[in-house]
Amino acid sequence: PEVQRQGHMAIANSGAVAFDDDLDGNLDIDPEEITEVETARQKIKQLMHEQERAADYEDRLTRKLQRLDADLASKREQVEGLQRSLNLERNKFAEEYRSEKRERETKAKTQEERIREYLTEVLYTKPKQKEKRSEFHLDTVLVSFVKPNESFRYNLAFRVDSGTTVAQLRNSACKYWGVSSEHFILRTMANNKCQDDNKVKDCFKQGEIAQLRLEMKRESAEPPSEEELKAIQPKSKKRAGNRSKGKPRYNAEGVEQIQKFGE
Repeated sequence: PEVQRQGHMAIANSGAVAFDDDLDGNLDIDPEEITEVETARQKIKQLMHEQERAADYEDRLTRKLQRLDADLASKREQVEGLQRSLNLERNKFAEEYRSEKRERETKAKTQEERIREYLTEVLYTKPKQKEKRSEFHLDTVLVSFVKPNESFRYNLAFRVDSGTTVAQLRNSACKYWGVSSEHFILRTMANNKCQDDNKVKDCFKQGEIAQLRLEMKRESAEPPSEEELKAIQPKSKKRAGNRSKGKPRYNAEGVEQIQKFGE
């Protein structure tokens, strides 16, 4: 074996060991040249001693080799443990990356399916019909009235329904205050006349205050009001320039027609 060869080489190289005999440690003498018995005995003793030394050295080398093998096995196990730990860390990062990748792919797929479902719903679903606005409901109207030759304004609430006409409301108000319905009309707070055939609820807009004024009809002999004068003035610049020099002119027949229409 290799160990024995190394041991013999070490023994051969260790010639510094001295023996107390006649040969002075010279083992290279040919046995045939030895003629004396005592010399042969010393030769045998020396060879036996060298054999014991070689066996002892071989034993020590064997034990050292076993220790080195044990250390090598421990180091190898330690290296293998570190290699396994490194592989586990690499596999851990790889598994985390694969897990995140699968999660992103699943999330993107789910989002794509939702978008497809939403687009399908938008493209193939009939639009909902808009709810019709609820009709304007009116149940009470406040009527204001100023009696002739008085300055006090009376306010009275009248109950109405969807079918109450302006004429019915005017007759009820005139009857309450004791005046003739033929000489009075109803106007809105914006000074618009309410036609007798119209429904009371049609006189107001959504959210507008339901209030009317009971006023006396204007006689045709009365002079036109300022608003009526403005309504019948010419709109051309030339006539407007002439009108600025004097008093405004108006057509009596036109004013009378406007007054009749207002009534």
